[in-house]
Amino acid sequence: MTNSAAPILSTDTLRMHFPVKGGVFQRAVAACKAVDGVNLSIEPGETLGLVGESGCGKSTLGKTVARLYEPTEGASGDRNRQNSAQLAPKRPQRVTQWARITFHQSQMSW
Repeated sequence: MTNSAAPILSTDTLRMHFPVKGGVFQRAVAACKAVDGVNLSIEPGETLGLVGESGCGKSTLGKTVARLYEPTEGASGDRNRQNSAQLAPKRPQRVTQWARITFHQSQMSW
């Protein structure tokens, strides 16, 4: 759908890496790249569905966009074109008050 209005949600090279710790002092020795360089734009009237294998980062992407996780790098913005990285960490509801994450359990569909 092409629309001249601003996207209701967009991301720019969004990354979420989790540290892998090891050694006696439990220092970060590597990184698990759960989300690595996601760019997307959702226009008014569009719906986004993420589909993929177990463990591919679908939930992590949703939680990062909703600001439940602090992104390692990149930016995501809400429909007011405000970069959510500029929001106070204690106030993620500014994004989640209009965005919803729905988890589907495929074993319940049989």
